[in-house]
Amino acid sequence: MADDELSPGELERLRRLFQDAALNDFPNPDRVGCPTDKSVLKAMAAKALPLTDPAWRHAARCSPCFREVKQFEADLKRSRLGKAAALAAILLVITGLLIFRDRLIPGAPASYQTATLDLRPFSVARSENDKAENNPLALARGRLTLSILLPVGSEVGRYEYKLLNDSLQQVIAGEGEAKMQDRNVVLAAQLDTRSVVAGQYTLWLRQPGYDWRSYRVSIV
Repeated sequence: MADDELSPGELERLRRLFQDAALNDFPNPDRVGCPTDKSVLKAMAAKALPLTDPAWRHAARCSPCFREVKQFEADLKRSRLGKAAALAAILLVITGLLIFRDRLIPGAPASYQTATLDLRPFSVARSENDKAENNPLALARGRLTLSILLPVGSEVGRYEYKLLNDSLQQVIAGEGEAKMQDRNVVLAAQLDTRSVVAGQYTLWLRQPGYDWRSYRVSIV
């Protein structure tokens, strides 16, 4: 480095000295020659005014104008930081939506499958004390529109149903209307078994106010 070359630190100290002088050493209480249009000072703060413009020479020798330019610079910096922060927040939200869109914006629901559960071979006079069947009924996993053919002699009307695992924990429950169809009493029910683990379960049915009746069902 040559002896007459200033280091970055020295250049910064010199810049601060000039700035302090411009801020304080040129009072102009009567604001003689000051631009009446503040947009000129704002343009200087934004570095949008050509350096050949006389306003630069004036501001360098007018502490009030120089202070205003520095204030406009600070305001502009804060505005830019605010816009940058807002943009960053928007980008963060968009990124989150892209990552979690499957959770936040679910796609079209899976269609229902039709299924039939035939209970006609069973006696209508079953209770919760009956033993499990040797050959349990089967239901697929999915969203099911289920038609339950009730045992011969069953009544039409409102029914409650629930599906319990072998620990007697309820995994599905609901209500449906049983109607006469082709000489059979058919209970319409909608079951979502997608989250049900495959295995053996017990389907319980009853009309409100009556005893429960149980049927062994295999979810496959």
